[in-house]
Amino acid sequence: MKKIIVFTAVLFLTAVSVFAQSMNARLEDGISFSAWGKGAFSPLIVYSDAIDANGDAKPDYKFGNLYVGTGSTRQFFGFEQEFSLTGSSDYIGFQFGLAFDGEAVNIETQNKYWYNGLGAAIWVKPLGNDWLKVTGGTFIDETLRGKIGKINDGFEEFVLPGLDFYRSDIAGTGSKDDIFQSFGQQGIAFENNLGFMLSSSPIKGLFIGARVNAPGLWGAAVDSAGNRAEDVYRNIQVGAGYEIPGVGHARIQYLGGYAGKLSLKRTQDYINDANIDYPVGATTPDNLINGVNPSDWHSNPARMEAAFAFTGLENLLVDIGFKAYFPITTSGKLQFPSQDYNLPYLKSSKGFKISAAFDYSLAALNVDIINNFSIKARVDTAFGAYRRLSEDAENLYDSLSDKFTLDARVVPSYNFGFMEIGFDFGYQMRGNEIEADGKPKEPSLAESRWGIGAFVKKGFPNGYIKAGVTYTSPKEYEDKDFKAREAEKLIQIPVILKYSF
Repeated sequence: MKKIIVFTAVLFLTAVSVFAQSMNARLEDGISFSAWGKGAFSPLIVYSDAIDANGDAKPDYKFGNLYVGTGSTRQFFGFEQEFSLTGSSDYIGFQFGLAFDGEAVNIETQNKYWYNGLGAAIWVKPLGNDWLKVTGGTFIDETLRGKIGKINDGFEEFVLPGLDFYRSDIAGTGSKDDIFQSFGQQGIAFENNLGFMLSSSPIKGLFIGARVNAPGLWGAAVDSAGNRAEDVYRNIQVGAGYEIPGVGHARIQYLGGYAGKLSLKRTQDYINDANIDYPVGATTPDNLINGVNPSDWHSNPARMEAAFAFTGLENLLVDIGFKAYFPITTSGKLQFPSQDYNLPYLKSSKGFKISAAFDYSLAALNVDIINNFSIKARVDTAFGAYRRLSEDAENLYDSLSDKFTLDARVVPSYNFGFMEIGFDFGYQMRGNEIEADGKPKEPSLAESRWGIGAFVKKGFPNGYIKAGVTYTSPKEYEDKDFKAREAEKLIQIPVILKYSF
């Protein structure tokens, strides 16, 4: 019996040793693990209250407010923690990412973890090379994505919170996706990022990809969780990029959605099949659902994107992206069992968007005193969005069509070796709305705001700590008689922590 126990123990130890060596070899071969996290807190936040048009505190708000906060460098998130595991071989590989960031978990996922950009995906290269790659799962491909995001690690969000240029975009101001969208949408609801992609790199520097999202699971038969093919392929994303040696990276892509004059056939078929009648006493048929309501189509326009990243000079990176949204027109007659309904004419466009970012280190000049000086800058602007209520009507530039917006940032800094110091400047503005008669809205809603901050950063091999002070000005309105003016003046002391392994 003792011999059997000893033999079993030796066999077990041998098996464990062989397994451990095998795992080590596999880890060195093609499996890697990484983790990172970032968050912020402020030991003091000074927030001023609402003021009237004369700059005086309103009667109920005569005292300033002091707060303390713990959160993140982006809105609605807590301390971000992400873990990722990837594996690859000549023919097949996988990627898996898991993230936890406090508020996102509590609000959006009912205390469950959510996937980060890696998600959970499997890829296969059938030919054993980069001529063809097939990927499926929850994932984001960043091969063509914008190369510059936040230019100050999120510190700029304390200087001046970002503007949401397009409500239909998940990415906010300052994201890499604002310059050029990655394959797959950013955001919390990664279950809606479940899909598949074909990509190819037939020659060095060239990348071509096509991706569709198709959330929902199905087995032997398609049920309610399936996706209509026309909806899936309408939203297809197709893009290509080429890295020009010694010059830069050129990219172009199409992101699907609705465009042009839209047919009401599917809406009419839904009315007929579901035997829906015009609601009694209603002024509009407000019970059209399941993706066949024309009023919903205007929020999902198709668009073209183009970007170019200049990398031709040492220590200089410039990335410029342009987005153009296709206009959408809806009008026509819908036939209900009891009466007909003439859908009002509406033409809408989300206009254009330009984002440009700049990162330059003066070390390239080889002048000792400025070797460690660098400057980063970024400009995001959106313009040209409108609504038109008839073919010959004036364009409306109003709250339903997103006003002209501008967000500009500049961050100069100097690295002393043992620490880095810098300044952060920001400026924003929004344009006024235009009434149906083509005249500017009164009182004017045009507004502007600026912010300034100073920081000190101490770096470590696996992260850093950054602390500073920021001031955000009140909103300044073009019309000084605007009675609903709010100060929203902020003084903050943000402290940012980050690690990566």
